[in-house]
Amino acid sequence: IEGERDEFDKQNEYVQNLYQQLQNDFTKLKQQSSFIDDNRHYDLLSIEKHLEQFKQFLKRLDETNNNLKELTRLQRLLTSKGHRIDFRTGGELNANLKNLQEQIHNEIERMEKALQTENDFYHLEKELESYLQISSEHLKSAQY
Repeated sequence: IEGERDEFDKQNEYVQNLYQQLQNDFTKLKQQSSFIDDNRHYDLLSIEKHLEQFKQFLKRLDETNNNLKELTRLQRLLTSKGHRIDFRTGGELNANLKNLQEQIHNEIERMEKALQTENDFYHLEKELESYLQISSEHLKSAQY
């Protein structure tokens, strides 16, 4: 029975570490991508790269959530066997994961919006170039 309790404690620490690592990586990427806003012109590739990384964070978050569910199941099992386990950290972690998920979704939305702005800008630029080309040709033909 002690082995089960040790297993629970190890799992608990593992899930806490997964969350902490994800939170740190998210914060770092968010700072790196903070230069991207809706009003400036950026490199499409860097926006796409950041967007992809944020989407990867969602996958890691799902994995962490699944580990937490497994940990909760283990905690209930141990409690039913008479172990006294204070698992307030589980509730805290669950709330933190939900909060982080919302933040990641917000960043994904921000990146997608910036990407759309860039695409719109690119198409506008192409239209303008072709308009100038046609105008230039009209001017030349009017001179002859």
